[in-house]
Amino acid sequence: RPPEMTEFPADTEVPGFPSFPTTGPTNPAFPTQPAARTPTPAASETIPAVLSKFDDTYYEILYDGEWTSQTNVTGAYQNTLHISFTIENYAYFTFVGQQVIVSFQAGPSLGTILIDLDGVEFQVSQASAQTQLVEWRSPVLVMGTHELIVEHLSGGSVNLDSITIPDLRTPTPGP
Repeated sequence: RPPEMTEFPADTEVPGFPSFPTTGPTNPAFPTQPAARTPTPAASETIPAVLSKFDDTYYEILYDGEWTSQTNVTGAYQNTLHISFTIENYAYFTFVGQQVIVSFQAGPSLGTILIDLDGVEFQVSQASAQTQLVEWRSPVLVMGTHELIVEHLSGGSVNLDSITIPDLRTPTPGP
């Protein structure tokens, strides 16, 4: 597991400050891929508004072990997946919010992932009779900073497509 880290929100927007361009130097200290931002639709009971959606290639998702980055994956978010072929490989991510959605591609002969959310563990099978994109949605959490670990628990391979932080705030009624 990664050592203690100082948390700085990735997509903090400050009113009155300009946005920075999405391309820049190739120095790893200055990532060139910003977080994927999705316009926030009106909230509903069945489909939550999206606060932030992060592709598996997002620089703040920390991968431990050997993960293979696959491109041109039809149907995957931004057409990419990270794939683990080794048990105990894991991906680590911190986020601010009240819920997290982990998306992956399920299919024949895929394994099981262990999702550790603030120390609470969930076993999620990626096996499916047909190849399809699947979402695992966490329970609603207390608003704050949370730690997410997606670990390769069993099976030949597992994958990660994206991580979404839904906006669960109740919309203010209009006049």
